[in-house]
Amino acid sequence: MRGVSKHLLLLRPTTLHRCSYRDNSSLVSSHHVPTETESLLNLCHQRDLPRAMHVLDAMERRRIWADAITYSELIKCCLAHGAVREGKRVHRHIFSNGYHPKTFLINTLINMYVKFNLLEEAQLLFDKMPERNVVSWTTMISAYSNAKLNDRAMRLLVFMFRDGVMPNMFTFSSVLRACERLSDLKQLHSWIMKVGLESDVFVRSALIDVYSKLGELLEALSVFREMVTGDSVVWNSIIAAFAQHSDGDEALHLYKSMSRAGFRADQSTLTSILRACTSLSLLELGRQVHVLVLKFDQDLILNNALLDMYCKCGSLEDAKFIFNRMTKKDVISWSTMIAGLAQNGFSMEALNLFESMKVKGPKPNHITFIGILFACSHAGLVNEGWVYFRSMKNLYGVDPEREHYGCMLDLLGRAGKLDDMMCIRDSTMGACLIFLDELGSLMTWLSSDSYTHLDVYKRQHYGCMLDLLGRAGKLDDMVKLIHEMNCEPDVVTWRTLLDACRARQNVDLATYAAKKILKLDPHDTGAYVLLSNIYATSKRWNEVAEVRRAMKIRGIRKEPGCSWIEVNKQIHAFILGDKSHPQIDEINRQLNQFIYRLTSVGYVPDTNFVLQDLEGEQREDSLRYHSEKLAIVFGIMSFPKEKTIRIWKNLKICGDCHKFAKLIGKLEQRHIVIRDPIRYHHFRDGVCSCGDYW
Repeated sequence: MRGVSKHLLLLRPTTLHRCSYRDNSSLVSSHHVPTETESLLNLCHQRDLPRAMHVLDAMERRRIWADAITYSELIKCCLAHGAVREGKRVHRHIFSNGYHPKTFLINTLINMYVKFNLLEEAQLLFDKMPERNVVSWTTMISAYSNAKLNDRAMRLLVFMFRDGVMPNMFTFSSVLRACERLSDLKQLHSWIMKVGLESDVFVRSALIDVYSKLGELLEALSVFREMVTGDSVVWNSIIAAFAQHSDGDEALHLYKSMSRAGFRADQSTLTSILRACTSLSLLELGRQVHVLVLKFDQDLILNNALLDMYCKCGSLEDAKFIFNRMTKKDVISWSTMIAGLAQNGFSMEALNLFESMKVKGPKPNHITFIGILFACSHAGLVNEGWVYFRSMKNLYGVDPEREHYGCMLDLLGRAGKLDDMMCIRDSTMGACLIFLDELGSLMTWLSSDSYTHLDVYKRQHYGCMLDLLGRAGKLDDMVKLIHEMNCEPDVVTWRTLLDACRARQNVDLATYAAKKILKLDPHDTGAYVLLSNIYATSKRWNEVAEVRRAMKIRGIRKEPGCSWIEVNKQIHAFILGDKSHPQIDEINRQLNQFIYRLTSVGYVPDTNFVLQDLEGEQREDSLRYHSEKLAIVFGIMSFPKEKTIRIWKNLKICGDCHKFAKLIGKLEQRHIVIRDPIRYHHFRDGVCSCGDYW
């Protein structure tokens, strides 16, 4: 209470004095002092910094000093103008002539340096303080936590305890976000409970956020459920935790509980719910959330979340509508729209939008180029892909990383340029080691969500270029690009090469790439499956049997192909050979009728996609009942012609089903959208948005 009392004294009416620092023992009142100091205070309130500094200079010449409240307002005025030089001038004035300001005023100066991002100056002033209170410590801890200097923040907390100062809720909520290790978090959690702050809104919210960041969702949920939640901040934290970890079901369940408890959704809530809808591809629910978003008109974060949801749910018309009506767009807005167009097969639109971004948008970043290279990769634009890839560093200062190289390797692989792929791998291995060494001190932090925002983008730069080259069949260029990578190729890189080899039927290189994958991850299901498929397509059934035998020994099972569709708010799933659907007999009957009709317009089952040693009609029958065909037919049976049929798949669509979807869409005059793990396919009038290039 003593510290609070000292602060409250500053709010009492004071008599202003003219102080002679030649004789600090005497305080002589003057009628001039109130006039000048009141003038200074009024100018600060008006945020008229130039005139305020002029008055300060005049006061200093006359040896007139103001009170702490006036100086704190002057410091706020400097902050409002971003005036670092003037702020330092005020600092010098306050400490001139041997004057020793109170803790309150020094805290204000420290806060000024923190907000100017001058942490060294703030630390120097902090170190010289004769007395530090909880505000002093919390300001510095929060500064280091926000700057991601987490070790410094944690050390300061220890020194704070040694200094006998008890942290408050703001201290704990700041230092919690500096936790990088679960052991540290558990210890902090224990301290919080000992001092009785576990019920504070900000502390609980921070605990939930940090447990979530460390992947401990059950611990986050436990913190949430320890007591009745009476604040929307805590609700938003737990909903965001599950939404950010792609557990959309639990996020939506918590949102329903929040609504039942009488809390209204705000921008933070809706952003998380839109993310949940995106992860679950719940377009109709996303549209319902859109209605709630309308009352927060032109909120940039919400609009970006809406844009992402519509793009990833395959509704480009809605996405374009949101994008075009946004009065403010940042780099996330542009990058999301570019990537959305690319993933939905509209590569040229994506590239045209990038050209517009260069003219009237913000500077492109790592994410932007992932979308651009993805667009080139999925349209076979090899030359354009190289131009954009080389321009990343030369024009925009963006270093290509694994994902960018991955796209190029994929493009080269599909173009058959294998030697070029391998040349990329060895030439920059040293650069990769230097890069990793520089990141060494940050690796713990990077294991959290922030790692996703940095490392994932870097790896995607390589991936996009590999994908681009692979789809164009340039396997030689892919090999060359792998040798140029500035870090060790990972499983994703080698799988991109393996997939390109499958498309070009290069069995020897495929075997080499598969061995690389299995060396890194002996239980990688995808490598076994792709290699088995390559052998099957080449009719090398003995090798197929060997691969499947190896899978059996290691207990690895191939994930069965599954397609699902939402009808009347119910999800209907289909798996090859599964007859559990109540309408399966009618679906099969309709499917056989459609195939009979399609054969008259040129449909012939592509038995190259049969991956078993079968003969004649058996080969065609194994294709007939693929899960996506069953889902398409069920959609035709369930929806009127004007409604888009939207289907999701867990595996990449096969060529025969792709051909079937094009022809059935034209025959039935339907718009069919199929989302596989890689991209969207929009089928309309016998044409797919991918241009048969996927």
